[in-house]
Amino acid sequence: MKSKIKHIFILLLLFFIFIPAANVNLAMASTNASGNNKSEEMYVKARVIKVNDVDTSQYHGDQLLQEQIVKVEILNGKFEGKIVEARNTISGSHGWNIKVKPDDKVILCVNEEGKNIGETYIYDIARAPYVIYLLLLLVLCLIMVGRRKGITSLVVLGITIIAVYGVLLPSIIKGCSPIISTVLVMSGVTLLTIIITCGMTRKSLAAIFGTLSGALIAGILAIVVGQMAHLTGFMTDGNGMLLYIENLKIDMQGLLFASILISGMGGIINIAISIVLAVEATQKVRPDFRAVQLIRTGMDAGRGIMGTTLNTLVLAYTGGALPVFLLYIAYNSPGMLVFNAEFVVTEIVRAVAGGVGLSFTIPVTAFFAGILNGNKKMEDTFTSSD
Repeated sequence: MKSKIKHIFILLLLFFIFIPAANVNLAMASTNASGNNKSEEMYVKARVIKVNDVDTSQYHGDQLLQEQIVKVEILNGKFEGKIVEARNTISGSHGWNIKVKPDDKVILCVNEEGKNIGETYIYDIARAPYVIYLLLLLVLCLIMVGRRKGITSLVVLGITIIAVYGVLLPSIIKGCSPIISTVLVMSGVTLLTIIITCGMTRKSLAAIFGTLSGALIAGILAIVVGQMAHLTGFMTDGNGMLLYIENLKIDMQGLLFASILISGMGGIINIAISIVLAVEATQKVRPDFRAVQLIRTGMDAGRGIMGTTLNTLVLAYTGGALPVFLLYIAYNSPGMLVFNAEFVVTEIVRAVAGGVGLSFTIPVTAFFAGILNGNKKMEDTFTSSD
């Protein structure tokens, strides 16, 4: 009976999450289709056959530009198999130069002229194959080490990716509130993650209560502090570039708060599940433990992993902001300016809000885990309902 309820619950969640996603994607597809009729530019994968340097060096401002003519073979799309010559401009900027050699795979920008190939140029190096190899290595490691649990982890990861890229991002692009969209999608992801990981049990219920309470506290704290500190969201990587897209209206401050909420969800879910598993293991070894004793067990388990989880969050955020910190140090910026910069303050708020959310998750999860596992009458009710 419990297994049937679990399957029905998961199917309902999938329905309510992915049916709206399909509607959003269909709407976006129709919009893109209508826009693509006006565009004559397409991107394809190509293989470099030969590289010729052309002596047409010229200065653009204070930068020396050199143009290469690269013979490439198109590997996909309507012009697959065609061999064309593409331009590749090399400047003095190391961050923008694309250096190619024979047999390299590249992304080619092709301008169509009717049914023929017009001007083409090399857009970037094709990196996707190496990412696929890395993902396959991840899948292999999870299955070899985790076996059944590894497969479950992959399912949860797949659901999270689909929910974010198939539901959350399209809804924000279509003009929905970033905060509301994030709360709804992340709530669905949390429910699915915990239920798939722990099943439809008392520990799942406790983990859900703990996770949602911790995420709620982290989100409220981020919004309040962000408003007081006048965080606009424009200084975050990529946010400012969204302003230059026509007919795209996004609440940038709301997008910032949504990103902070998403950043802390992983750690909060992890610590909630760790606590309920510790309580359940203790209850099996010591079935005579009452609710108060199990709550203490949950608190001890939470305190044990709180420091490492918080440190993981801080290190992750510091790693993302490392180039910016180096930039401030290289220019000998005063500490007052460094810790007053919006980008730095945003990362601090992100880490602190996540840490406070973790702190609230521990007692809430421990309380519900202890109550639900230590209450004999409730245990009998669950057993009889099966």
